[in-house]
Amino acid sequence: MSLREKAVHRIMREERIMQRGYLWNSLASMITAISSVGVLLIVTRFAGNEAGANLSIAVAIINVLMNIGNMNALGYQISDVKEKYVFDIYFKQRCLSVGLMVVIAFFYAIGKYGVGEKSFIIIAYGIYKAINVFCEVFQGRYQQQGRVDIASELNFLKVLIPDSVLCIATIISRNFSLAIIIAIMVELVTVWVFNSLVWRNFSQNKAGKAIQIIHLTKEILPLFFSAFAAAYILNSAKYAIDENMSNQYQLIYTILLLPATTVHMIAGFIYRPVLTVYANIWNEGKRKVLAVKVLKIVAAILLTTGIIVCVREIILIVLTWAYGVTELREYGTAFGILLAAGGLNALNVFMSYVITIIRKQSYLYIINTVTFICALIIPDIFVIKGGICGAAFSYLSLMLVQMMGYFICFGVFALMMRKTERAGKEKV
Repeated sequence: MSLREKAVHRIMREERIMQRGYLWNSLASMITAISSVGVLLIVTRFAGNEAGANLSIAVAIINVLMNIGNMNALGYQISDVKEKYVFDIYFKQRCLSVGLMVVIAFFYAIGKYGVGEKSFIIIAYGIYKAINVFCEVFQGRYQQQGRVDIASELNFLKVLIPDSVLCIATIISRNFSLAIIIAIMVELVTVWVFNSLVWRNFSQNKAGKAIQIIHLTKEILPLFFSAFAAAYILNSAKYAIDENMSNQYQLIYTILLLPATTVHMIAGFIYRPVLTVYANIWNEGKRKVLAVKVLKIVAAILLTTGIIVCVREIILIVLTWAYGVTELREYGTAFGILLAAGGLNALNVFMSYVITIIRKQSYLYIINTVTFICALIIPDIFVIKGGICGAAFSYLSLMLVQMMGYFICFGVFALMMRKTERAGKEKV
């Protein structure tokens, strides 16, 4: 085979992998979006509103703690195309962070709610999600090595199988506590079986030095804080409702928020498969090409959000029928606000990945510190004054603050790059 034929063969293979990657990533994002809505629906319908409310607060707590488990290192790992850190370092760092996540979940639940069913659900759900978080380190390795299709396929399976078991067990037993124990056991088996089938082609025998774990952690700390702050911001209104309103309103707000969070998951269809491609474009010095691609993704996310907001009344009717909570129809305005906020959240997450690719993670500290401080103050005030609608508006306000921060920082960096290029031309 000639060099030209080999090059053509390689390009065709990469295109097939990318096409499969888009397909499986779309399916994975879709099943994740459906699951986030479906699990709460099943639990509320078959285990009761109280179990649904307990799951709602468990999700609010664990979604924040998951960022301790993953340290938001996935974006860094898959864009580490030059392999500054060997897989062994990513693996050990993930083991430590996931262990810390579970320990914090245990002590937080017992400390705040005492010994009881609510604490048990929070801890069990924390373990359930910790296993999911641990798996990401393997998926990151697959995508780093150019196999986004395998990473996305396994991501699809690790969500579909355990969550399906969780729902089926809840329907049969009508006991969510028992169902989640069964789901955890199934999840462990699923993770081990499917990764063992493909891992031999991606394993790396190189061992990293312990000091490199510290270096990696330092580098991803801005990403961790970004994700932690984002998760807290997303759930800050839930905490305010937990403190100032009854469990019934917690359930209503959570149901209204679920479609808003799925906007981010749908946006993942668009940008996740191309993150490694963007990293390569950046490393090749094609700044303008990357800028154009980023703007196209931004436009696509905003367009998707606009379409979803336009059909909000239909979605609300479906939610009311599905969950059997008739009070939802009273909150049409709040629902529209939440959907818009969900779109801005998707945009903010994408911009955090872009800033990671260009290795300007330090900007995230500024953006998220400001937004995080606002999240500590705004939700309580808005919830006390406006109830559910106030909670929705507080979330939208926080997303607007964060979005402005991202675009200001990205604009500042673009100006700095332009000045550097001009200075280089003048020297020549």
